[in-house]
Amino acid sequence: MRLIALTATPLLASTAIATIHPAPLRAQSASPSSFSLPESLPQDTTVKVDGSSSMSQINAALQKRFQEKFAGSNINLASGGTDEALKALIKGDVDLAAVGRSLTDAEKKEGLVAVPLSREKIAIIVGPENPFKGSLTFAQFAKIFRGEITDWSEVGGTGGKIRFVDRPDFSDTRWALSRYKVFKEANFETGANATQVDRDDTSEVVKALGTDGISYAIASQVMGQDNVRVLAMHDTLPDNPQYPFSQPRGYVYKGTPNPGVQAFLGFATSEAGQGVIANAKKHGLDFMDAKCIFDDDTVTIEDDRFGYGEQRFISLGLLQNCVIAIVHTENKDTIRIISARRATRNEERSYFEQFTN
Repeated sequence: MRLIALTATPLLASTAIATIHPAPLRAQSASPSSFSLPESLPQDTTVKVDGSSSMSQINAALQKRFQEKFAGSNINLASGGTDEALKALIKGDVDLAAVGRSLTDAEKKEGLVAVPLSREKIAIIVGPENPFKGSLTFAQFAKIFRGEITDWSEVGGTGGKIRFVDRPDFSDTRWALSRYKVFKEANFETGANATQVDRDDTSEVVKALGTDGISYAIASQVMGQDNVRVLAMHDTLPDNPQYPFSQPRGYVYKGTPNPGVQAFLGFATSEAGQGVIANAKKHGLDFMDAKCIFDDDTVTIEDDRFGYGEQRFISLGLLQNCVIAIVHTENKDTIRIISARRATRNEERSYFEQFTN
């Protein structure tokens, strides 16, 4: 994606970006803790992971590669939210919590230990048909969030009401924004022009944008998509290292982790695991197989990790914004998720050739 050049005086622009970082989250790169990666594990090894939906892609990608490496192991995944996952971890109901925020002091006193994996940029988004195509400042976005700016003309756009689409209060991404100084200058509350989605799900946020909405999302979930447009902040896009809004992502364990947890964390923090994470962030749920039942031109995906249910299906094309290809076997057909972003027709043809040659 082409980066828009900074139009402000370089020193002023750099200063504006530098001063936005929240005190608790100064580090912009993670330093994963050291865990050993064993040569083998017992075949009945099971690790229960629950947590933030923002970690779903990373969890699924690591699950697949880990289970391939350790035959017979089972990584059970759920996405009940960070707060509920941490409560379950304290009770001993799960082995790991997948989180998109830092631990509180109270949580640390419960014996919880965080293992950072990466940081994820937070993009500011509008619908593709939204007429506003300018850049926002940090202060402008914070004022839009609070309902102090309610018309696009106030930020250099064509006149029209602004509707702010907010994530649920328990959202890790929402929490991450609250840690920045620009959002601490007033109560962290949205105004009368805001609506709030029920689930911490970027697809739900995108659906709610329309032509007048604005919101925020994990950058890797929206960059390059044609059903959403990412706005620049101070003429800087999220794929620029200077772009400041971000949130931490990682795992949390309690006490002394069991061998299965140690192995999973060892894999997640290894060079191979970090490569899996980087690929998941870049490409989404790449090359994840899902079982399907075919009935004429309707397909039902049985794998609930994707949650797509019954969808209309054309041999090769787009399924819920995913490029897909049928993989034929002797006894059944399966469907392969090639990319979690919408693809061009040329890309579809390329994938088709890849899987039919």
